[in-house]
Amino acid sequence: MVTSNSSTRPFSGLFRSVARTGRSLLEIAGDAIGKGQLILGMRPSVILTGRMAMEQWKHALNGTPVPKGRPILVFAIRNPRWVEWAVFSSCYLVRLGHPVVLVFSTREIDSIYPGDRRQGFSFWGGVGGIRQFCVEDLDEYVDKGDRSGHPYGEFAKCSAHMVAAYDLKVEEYEGDEEGKYAAVVESAERMLMDYGRAVERLARKLSPVRIVCPSGLIGLSIAVREACHREGVDAFFIEGWAMRPGHNIWNLNRPALEYDIGGWKRVLGEWTSDKERDAADYMRFREGSRVSTEEWLDNFHQVQRSRKEDPLPPGVEEFLGRPGKKVLLGTNVVGDSSTLGRATIFRSQKEWVSEVIRFFRERPGLSLVIRAHPDEVWQKAKTRIGDVAAEMAKDIENVLVVPGTSDVNTFSLMERSDAGLAWVSNFGLDMALRGKPVILAAAARYAFTGICLVPKTREEYFEEMGKVLEAGWRPQAQAITEAKMYHHIVFKRMSLKADSENYRSAHYRLREGGMTPDQDRFYRILAGELSDKGESRGGIGTARVRGSVS
Repeated sequence: MVTSNSSTRPFSGLFRSVARTGRSLLEIAGDAIGKGQLILGMRPSVILTGRMAMEQWKHALNGTPVPKGRPILVFAIRNPRWVEWAVFSSCYLVRLGHPVVLVFSTREIDSIYPGDRRQGFSFWGGVGGIRQFCVEDLDEYVDKGDRSGHPYGEFAKCSAHMVAAYDLKVEEYEGDEEGKYAAVVESAERMLMDYGRAVERLARKLSPVRIVCPSGLIGLSIAVREACHREGVDAFFIEGWAMRPGHNIWNLNRPALEYDIGGWKRVLGEWTSDKERDAADYMRFREGSRVSTEEWLDNFHQVQRSRKEDPLPPGVEEFLGRPGKKVLLGTNVVGDSSTLGRATIFRSQKEWVSEVIRFFRERPGLSLVIRAHPDEVWQKAKTRIGDVAAEMAKDIENVLVVPGTSDVNTFSLMERSDAGLAWVSNFGLDMALRGKPVILAAAARYAFTGICLVPKTREEYFEEMGKVLEAGWRPQAQAITEAKMYHHIVFKRMSLKADSENYRSAHYRLREGGMTPDQDRFYRILAGELSDKGESRGGIGTARVRGSVS
């Protein structure tokens, strides 16, 4: 019979833990070493998991007084990545001298960390041990009564489709093959009503100076945004920026992915030759070229998997050799949050693609190439528009579908086309900047630039297509400059490297200046010490915590 003692306890149950939690043996062993160091009062030196990273944050906060005053509310919701980011952010803001309340929902935490993963040495099990900020369970503010005539009823009814579409990775109003869509919409309506009112009540009780929350377009965060708007509470909404690993984007009082281009233009200054060069470098990069002079593009997500100069497959080359005008249609990835709430004259991409195919089927002298977004390969889309379009276009000789799995360079297709059709993808902006007329089918964020045609009705959409193909259309010079400014703001100015490149909490460290040079600036923006664009506020709210940082 083997008995346990204090010296062996950190290592007990390793293999049971591996099976139960899904963590690797190396991670379990690393935590065991860290536990031993903690028992001896030492700072953990082996950090392989989010929980052990949290122990480092706690150690770094030793001796930090609890800040006083109106708090910043930080919402720990959505998924493990954002819950753990919220806890780290709360620690960081406390180190800057700001009072914080970490807000969670037991309902969400139970789904994110099921069963015993909330207990013991799990990540969430350690949150209560951080003494420098308070925690509030949003579920305690939910009214379980009758929802008829609810003040958030109309809002919930309109917004529930965004929740369902994102959760099921489908398009809004399109449903799903398993028939879950209607049930998810109904559940989302109840959730948005309940939590909209709950956030409102919490805000009235705590009178926060501001709120920090992921997204603003997904799940519970939609209710947070609506409640903040009604209560007049400033709210920063945060999102990871897939174009630049480790970068986050943020927005004040609007979803992170809405982009405050007007605000950024005010701090951008004049359009100079340096910025023009940046725009040209980015355009070459997008085409698949290597841009050796610009470090900011080194870790950029390259959508294209081949170069524009690479030869096209014989079937594509043959199709592009057809006589007559050719139109290139570029899609978005279904399930991408950037598409939520963007439909206008067409209900969905499916409906848009179907109507465009019908238009070309009736005009055999024209040719249509549908280029499915290359990122359909890696994004978790249940429905791939390339597959949907291929089914719709089968046996139609003047329509060619290039699926997302194809390595064909989209820009080589642009070069051979006379006009472009876009949903909200940057494909439309890219094509217009290369001198081709583009018509938008939904509310793309760059529509304001004037570089693309933006019909207001379905009838006008197809009328514009006929005019473009017959007479051509070119944007004015000012529209081209506006589009380049948009590129510069969105892809160079609007994000900060304030995270680990794979967004894992195990890599977060509470150090002076953050993990990256940008991180301190990022959190000072969230704290209000800098403006929402990172400008100095003349010394307002610049409290710093004295002492060394572990």
